[in-house]
Amino acid sequence: MTRFLIALLLLMPSIASAQTIQDGFVRPPDVPAYSPPPDAYASGTTPNVIGDGSNARGGTMPVIAVQPADIPSTATGWLATVSCDENVPGACHKITNPAGEEAKFRTVADYSHVNYDDPIRNWGQPGTAHCHMFFGNTNTNAFSTYASMRTRANANANGTPKRAASTIAGGPYNATGYWFPCIIKPNAFGDGKAYAVKVDEIIVYYVENPATLAAAASRLPRGLRYIFGTNMDDPRDTIFKAKIATANAQPSTSGRYAYNGNGFMGWICYNNAKSAVIPSVTGDYHPGFTTSAGADPWGGACTADMWLQAAFNAPACYDGTNLWSPGGYKHLRPRVTDNVATGSIIEGCPNGWFKLPQLTATLWFKHQGFSDYGTWYASSDAMATMAAQAIDPLDPDMRPGESMHTDWMNGWDDTVLTQWQDFCIGLSGGDMHTCDSSLISTTQALVGGYSGVNAPDLTRSPQVVQTPEFNTTARNLMVQLPANPAGPFTTHAGH
Repeated sequence: MTRFLIALLLLMPSIASAQTIQDGFVRPPDVPAYSPPPDAYASGTTPNVIGDGSNARGGTMPVIAVQPADIPSTATGWLATVSCDENVPGACHKITNPAGEEAKFRTVADYSHVNYDDPIRNWGQPGTAHCHMFFGNTNTNAFSTYASMRTRANANANGTPKRAASTIAGGPYNATGYWFPCIIKPNAFGDGKAYAVKVDEIIVYYVENPATLAAAASRLPRGLRYIFGTNMDDPRDTIFKAKIATANAQPSTSGRYAYNGNGFMGWICYNNAKSAVIPSVTGDYHPGFTTSAGADPWGGACTADMWLQAAFNAPACYDGTNLWSPGGYKHLRPRVTDNVATGSIIEGCPNGWFKLPQLTATLWFKHQGFSDYGTWYASSDAMATMAAQAIDPLDPDMRPGESMHTDWMNGWDDTVLTQWQDFCIGLSGGDMHTCDSSLISTTQALVGGYSGVNAPDLTRSPQVVQTPEFNTTARNLMVQLPANPAGPFTTHAGH
């Protein structure tokens, strides 16, 4: 086995040599070379400007000139005709108090597949990433590009028989790929094999909260991809925190900016009805499945009929120039606290950067209490520990589940993407709405997110989240990890 691993490591540079390497990562072939823009914060009481400052949204993002061509959906049956009154509280409520309401588009998703691929960090290198669980696009793999995701979704949706293009509402209209580290339970059934715990429910939001922030937001460009949550190259955000310190060291700027986290909120326990939070020893959220001492963070109160949820907020600050960056994190950045601009639409981004609608995701898992989730860990934990200790040898090991992050790769049909961004988020300057149930207008909803509408691909009828089973000891709720002799070694080991 040792000889095999050594041979594999020697082989990896030759595999990567056929690709374009940038800062130790293979650059996907459908994106321009990463060009780092200035990322400084304003000093004193000078506000940070959005984009070029020509309007509230910062003008036109440079990336618009290099985004890939649109590939429209060719399938039918994935938009449902509905009737929703925007003037009453409900699924398409029109926002009348932007300062006190959130503008959002909300949709639901199911589990798709598991593999050891990552088309953001390990493009063209199948089997060389840590284990990922995918949802959304059913064909996301190491070679995925915007064009392949859109084209394959159309082919699946139009095939005979029809096949699932996506496990998220809208099918081929939303061929976006989402993935996160596998939650692994070793020796789950006493057979010596490791299994991934299948996510029971996934809820995705694109949101501006409060809705006033939408006045500064720009549209999501085609072909954009990024990672949010724990930074696998710098798990403690040492570099980001240093940038904040540098900003505060400017004349008359001391204390102006503050770090707000990396976007992974942590693990939270909800009761069976999802109506109450069960507090952990650190409050609502806890970083991992155990304390640093290996104890139960919920002290036995998160019982087998309850939920564990992982919650994520994507960065809203975008450099407006790059569709990708080496490692997947550099071209977006979480908002920081800015006490000069607190509560305004310009709060928290580097000078000259843009703002995007914020993606949030919640992953819901069932369990059998601490005897079950106390054995779980994220497939990325060991790699994150290595990265953190490469920066600081005294850094403690990651707690199980602490390294969670989510990858996002835009595969939206551009017409539908524009429609919900305008109707729900108000990016055309019109009314904003709180869009639930995958509604994209008062008369249309994406099939799969709206109750009672059957999915035309015949794979889910209706295509909505199924009733969860409160038992992760059942084999149908676990995924045996596939054999992966090639990973997880990458051409960017050590970065």
